[in-house]
Order: sequence, then structure tokens, then C-alpha cells
Amino acid sequence: MEDWMDEEQEDMSLSDLMGLVQQFEQSQQSSKPLFFDEDSYERIILFYQENREFKRALSVTETALEQYPYSPTFFILKAEVLAEQNQFTEALNVLEIAETLDANEITIYLIRADIYLWTSQHNKALEQLNFALPLASEKDDYTDIYLLKADIYEDLEQYLEVMDALEEAIKADPYSEEALSRLGFAVEITEAFERSESFHRDLTVSNPYNHFAWFNLGHALYYLQRFDDAIEAFEFVVAIQEDFEPAHIFLGDVWFEKEAYGKAVEKYMDASKIGKPRKETYFKIAECYELLNDFKNSRYYLRKATNIDATYDDAFYKIGETYLAENNYTQAVQAYERAVKISPENTSFLIALGNAHMLNDDIDTALSFFGKSIDLEPNVKSHYINLANGYFSAEDFQNSIDTLDLCYSLFPNATDILYIKTVFLFQIGQRKEALATLEKAINIDAKDLSLIFDMNPMLTEDDAVMLLLENYGLTDFN
Repeated sequence: MEDWMDEEQEDMSLSDLMGLVQQFEQSQQSSKPLFFDEDSYERIILFYQENREFKRALSVTETALEQYPYSPTFFILKAEVLAEQNQFTEALNVLEIAETLDANEITIYLIRADIYLWTSQHNKALEQLNFALPLASEKDDYTDIYLLKADIYEDLEQYLEVMDALEEAIKADPYSEEALSRLGFAVEITEAFERSESFHRDLTVSNPYNHFAWFNLGHALYYLQRFDDAIEAFEFVVAIQEDFEPAHIFLGDVWFEKEAYGKAVEKYMDASKIGKPRKETYFKIAECYELLNDFKNSRYYLRKATNIDATYDDAFYKIGETYLAENNYTQAVQAYERAVKISPENTSFLIALGNAHMLNDDIDTALSFFGKSIDLEPNVKSHYINLANGYFSAEDFQNSIDTLDLCYSLFPNATDILYIKTVFLFQIGQRKEALATLEKAINIDAKDLSLIFDMNPMLTEDDAVMLLLENYGLTDFN
């Protein structure tokens, strides 16, 4: 439900509020119940609502209505409590009573719209907001209406309309962090980055110290790949509110895209010093160090990430990648195994583990992991090629060729399979079949021809191969 009465609590300290609640509870047990004013009842009801003690909250609304039977406020609160317990029909009936007492109370229409949203009656929900709009007098009224309108369109997955509603909410309250934050997400979904840039640039002109407006502007510029402009916007965010962590993260992301990995590390480090350490930030730092070939530091931050989340499979996988880059295949195997243990059906992890076992001369184990990847994803061509490579390395040539033949039967338009088979056949001395396979591939599509020379450069010196290519007028192999 909308937090439309939360401010009622703001002027009362917690100790005073607890004292009021205790006084009420004691009065209920007494033979002579005390009389409470309307504000006190409101605070007690809201206290129970916030603590999700809905039965007690409902009981207090009944008591309040006994003393104030013509108060629309208590009927509204009663409807809200009923709705929070999914008693929608009862809530709507109570709102009808409230409307007869005060048809100009905007909250009636907001709660009713909420109920219709929860019950997927979107048109009725929008209709209630249309009733509410002429009654709005404060900026919070307009903001609440348009935020709820955004909820409705979000439920309908109509994200351009979500953006329309959120922009109206921001026009009503340019500093509404909820609206600004949600608008950023809607922009990502719709990829309406040009629209976002225009809207937020205008917003920063009229509200130059609005850090969230600058952030959303930078966000749009980042996705438009205008990185220098994005940096300028995010630097404005940090200048206005230094501890706004997302701006530091995006600054790191921008420098990462600019391949300035040292600078990116600085920005990610700034982010990591704000608030609670995040595994994602440590992972980003580790990626930068990996690209700087500083694998030791990369692993240090990846382990910090796994200390936060021991099931962070991507971090263990990345640790394996750093060991692989250092040709430390045994340690790479151990890291990949941790990733596979956490996510046994992740084929990227299985293939990485298989490749590490191959490099560690444990071919049979490698073959088992390549086979598992096919079992999990039988429609992925590269899995069969990995298995064929594995068999070939194990000098099990027949299984290697058979695997490529199976792969080609599943992917008959994939001539790269035929070119790979050509190389394998040449390497095992089956030249006649190799040349026939090569000619078959050329007749289908010659675009992957260079693959045979990438795999075996010596074929450029094979007279039979060169003659075949000349017959087809193929002289450029790049």
C-alpha cells in the first residue's frame, strides 16, 4: 500500500509512540476504556500496520469508529488494513462508505486503484487515478498518483508508458528518488537513452544540485557510449553527494570501457569504501587486474568476493581463468571444480574444467566434462567440437571423426565443421577423404576456408590443397 500516512509518525518519538500503544492496550483490558483523540488512534493503527500486526490494527479501527463513526480517516485506514490482508471485496465496501463521507479525499482513490492493480483490473485502476488527479493539491499527491500509474503500466509491461508516468512524477517532485531510480530502470528496459538524456539534461538545468538527475544523465550517456560526457556527469554526482555509491561504480565502468583499467580500479575502490562491501564491486576490481595481467591481485579481490558469498560461482570460475593464464593448470582445475560444484549444470564451467584437465594431461576426465556439456545442451555446436578435439588429443581418431559427423548431421549448414574435419583427416594421413571433405565444404560456402590454415598453417604448402583452391579461384585465404 502507499505510505500515505507515514508522516503522521514523524512528529512523535519512538518512546512516546510506544507509551501511547501501551496505554491503549492497557485501556482495552480495563473495565473503563480510555478515550483517545483521532490523531492518537491514527498513530496506534499505523504502528500496528508497520509491524504487520494487521488483526490488531483492524481491531483498533473498529474501536476508533465506535467513537468517531463519521470519520472518513478510520474507514480509509480500515480499508487499507483489509486490503493488506487480501480482503479486497470488504476493503472496497468500506471505501464506498468513506467516499460518502468525503468524496474529495484523494487517498480513497489511491487505495482503490491499488486494490484493482493487485487484482489485475488495470483499466479500473487507471480510472481511479483519473478521479484522483483533479483532487491533487500537493506535490506529494501528484507524485503518488504518477508512481502508482507507473506501477500499473509496469504490471502490464508497457514500459514507455511507465516512463511517461515517472517523468510526470519527477516534474511534480524533481527530487523524488523513487521516481528517478525507477526511471533509470525503465530506460534500460526500453533502451530509450536519447529520450532519457534529453529529459535529465533539462532537469539538471532547472535543478543543478539534483545528484540523481545528474546520475541518470550519466547513465544515459554511458549507454550511448559518450563516455567522456558520462564521466563529466558522474563527476557532478560525486561533487554534489560524495557518498553516492552508484556514481563511483559507473565511473569505474566508464573507465573500464575506455580500457583505462588502472583508473577503473581507483573508482571501484572508492565505491568499496562506501557502505557495505559488495561482491560485485570486488569482482569488477578483479576483472581490471586480470586485464592488467596482475593475476595475483585479481585473485585477491576474487577471494574477497567469495568471502562475502561462498556460493559466488563466477568468482571461482574467474580464479580458474587467472591460474590458466599463468599455466598453473592444477590450481585452475581446483578453482573450476569449485565453480562446477556450485553450479553443476553451467556448461561454460564444465567446458573450462574440461579444457583445464586437457592441459593437465587428464584427457579421460576432460572427455567426461565435454560429454556432460552435450547432455545438458545438445543443440550447441561448439560442445561437439570440444569433444571431437578431446578425442583427437587422446588419439582416438575414429571417435573424433564420428563426433564431427554427428555434429554436421545436427548442423548441416555449419561448414566450419567440415573444415575442422578436413584438418583432422590431413593430420591422420587420410588425404583422399580430407580433400573430398574440403571440396564439399568449398562448394557449400568458402567463407570459413581460412580456418584450415589457422588450425594448420602447413597446409599452405600442400600442393594438392593449393591446386584444389586454384581450381575454384580461391587465392585469398584471409
